[in-house]
Amino acid sequence: AYFIFDVRVLFLWLFVFVILIALFHTTLGFAMTVFVSDFNSLLALIMAYMIVFAFPTLFFELGLLGDVWEFALMFSPSHASLLMIRVVFNQDTDFWLIIIGTVYLLVASFALLKWIVLPKYVETAVKE
Repeated sequence: AYFIFDVRVLFLWLFVFVILIALFHTTLGFAMTVFVSDFNSLLALIMAYMIVFAFPTLFFELGLLGDVWEFALMFSPSHASLLMIRVVFNQDTDFWLIIIGTVYLLVASFALLKWIVLPKYVETAVKE
């Protein structure tokens, strides 16, 4: 752990969690591109993802949603990612929520990759 401007940063966990978060969101982006026909459709799909998954996490973090929503928000990849980043900066986070979020992102990444991205990749690449 290193201290920068009186903030404790766990760089090993930062590296691991950023790789995992990037893996999921990259795989999700590839999965989205398989189902759209043009760039505008992709932007609309990304905005829908933001409204459904990212905005509730932001509202929770700002205190606009109560603590009763935290377990429901664990189904949001954005919330699981936020909890992982909070651990890096040594903020209080429930250990089991971190484990659930990590397993969720790993399983979702490999499920998207195996059943959506890889089977449709050849078909999409030929179409382009």
